[in-house]
Amino acid sequence: MRTSIAGFLWLVLTTSCSSGNGGSSAPVDGAIRDSSVSSDTALDGNDDAAEPDCSEPVEDRPPGAVCVHDVRGLVVQEADGKTPVAGKVVSVCGNVCYYGGTNGAGNFSTHVGHYISIVQYQVLIHGRPDRASLYVKLPAPNSDGDIVFATPIVVPSYDSMGPPLPEDDAPGGKLTAGDVTLTVPDGIEYDLDPEDVALGSDGRLLRSVRWTSATLPSFVAGSDVAALYALAPFSVRFCKSRPCPDAAENPTRIPVSLKNTTSLPAGTAVEFFILGTDLYSVPRNAGVLVVQATGKVSADGKTIDTDAGQGINELSLIGVRAKK
Repeated sequence: MRTSIAGFLWLVLTTSCSSGNGGSSAPVDGAIRDSSVSSDTALDGNDDAAEPDCSEPVEDRPPGAVCVHDVRGLVVQEADGKTPVAGKVVSVCGNVCYYGGTNGAGNFSTHVGHYISIVQYQVLIHGRPDRASLYVKLPAPNSDGDIVFATPIVVPSYDSMGPPLPEDDAPGGKLTAGDVTLTVPDGIEYDLDPEDVALGSDGRLLRSVRWTSATLPSFVAGSDVAALYALAPFSVRFCKSRPCPDAAENPTRIPVSLKNTTSLPAGTAVEFFILGTDLYSVPRNAGVLVVQATGKVSADGKTIDTDAGQGINELSLIGVRAKK
């Protein structure tokens, strides 16, 4: 498990205390806010809640850091680009995580109040269990020290549900949800995020949805994407034994086959890529496009398959593009 215990406890408490507008402590017309929680210590992130924003000594500020007060935005459904996504946790994470959430109108305002290096942090929309989770790059702060997303962040709802992932060290096999099929080998282990562990059996279900909106997530901006899917359990990692190695060092690969819903003709060579989710790898790959495998369109043009011996080592968002 790679999410901090502190962050996990915050999520559990928020979920158990939430009301219809996304949190018992939030006003009906205000976005949910909360102070910071360290991503690698016990639940003591509120110790400095009474300190003025950005009051840390100069020597304690990361190189190139800027003062950030609040990170604000709107989260909407990917299907129509306008229906608010309410009651979802929204964190701003790097070496430290700051937690907030969406209100009934889909707005969030996550308080940071520290100097941070913008390129080292990402917004994470915690979509479980019904929606995709998503890392989003932070834009630059405005003159007031706030980061405000100029356009809504869109997240899809899963529309296809498959079987649960096998138990650790159990026989594998083919698992299909919608257009996506994984071929899981025998005897591997599944490093689930604590949020999925908390969901029990539902947290192991393979889910998928094809991204159809013209508004693509920030990690694929400028890429020639042929098809993109969101998968669950989000950020589950596959390996021989838990805890799994960092994403870049994990050799366990799961073959993937996608229904060819693209215009790519038979025999086209492709790359399979994922949304990186590792906040602790060096370099950090959370929120970054990570090419994980090569593949090709099948001879009959019906599927897009990873090449022999290749595959992906975690689930998040997965896409294909023609290999150049």
